[in-house]
Parts: sequence; C-alpha cells; structure tokens
Amino acid sequence: ILKTDKKLENIPVFAQIVKQFTTHELISFPMSDAVMAALSASSPIWDGFFSEKIPETLHKRVIEHNIRVIGKYYSRMRSARLAQLLDLSQDEMEKRLSEMVCSGVLWARIDRVGGIVTFKKKEVASDTLNAWATDISSLLGRIEETCHLIRKENVLHGIKA
Repeated sequence: ILKTDKKLENIPVFAQIVKQFTTHELISFPMSDAVMAALSASSPIWDGFFSEKIPETLHKRVIEHNIRVIGKYYSRMRSARLAQLLDLSQDEMEKRLSEMVCSGVLWARIDRVGGIVTFKKKEVASDTLNAWATDISSLLGRIEETCHLIRKENVLHGIKA
C-alpha cells in the first residue's frame, strides 16, 4: 500500500528506502549518502523527534530484512557466511537471529558445534505425503474439468470423436 502511495514520489529518498525494503534482495548498510543524510540527526525533516535513534533503528530493520531474505532463499547456511552477508560478528548475528526466532517472525535453528543455521523445518513424512496427495487430487480435478469442457465443445460443434 505504501509502495503505491503517490505522495511518496515527492520524497525520492524515502521512495528508494521503501523500494529496497519491498524487494527480496539484500540491502547493504550503510545505505547511500543521500539516504543517510536524510536520516541523520541534523536533517531538518525530523526536527529533533527521535532523530538520534533513527539510524540505529534503520540498521536493525535492514539486518532483519536481510535475515528474512536469506531465510527465503536458503534452507541451510554456515553461520560464518551468514554473519559475513549481514556484515556482523557471529555473536551479533546469533543475537539478532535469536530475537527474530523468539518473536515468531522466523523459524530457524542454530547448530553452534557444526556452525550451521537451518531456516526450514524438517517435514514429517506424513505431511509430505498429504501435500503430495492434495496436489495430485487438485491436478486430477483440473484434468477432469478440462475433459468436460472439451466434450462440451465437441457436442456444441457436432464433432465426433
């Protein structure tokens, strides 16, 4: 909704921020100089209103966004590589990831001994089988509907099979 707001076009810096947060791509931090200048405490936009917390809050949100994006594309990743992608220390990465898991935003498990972060739950065999059966049932329903429509067209046009 915010992405389509016409008023956002009047503030290109914030339009850029919204665009970055609504795509499924990693965001580098610090952001461009124009963005950081608009978010700085000296910017006239904020007029002292929580201005000292804005850059640190933005950094936290960028890290959370990046963790969600990585979790979407990877099922498992080495914790050292994850920390490198997030540009954080391993301890800080674990802290941020743990916060997201505890708040229910994301499902993940950290294997400290193996150095692996897992983002996908292991599926139970019965759940996989039920999902497969549902998909097959849906496919057969569509095939049956298609055959019915073909027969109907044949009857309407007098075509004999």
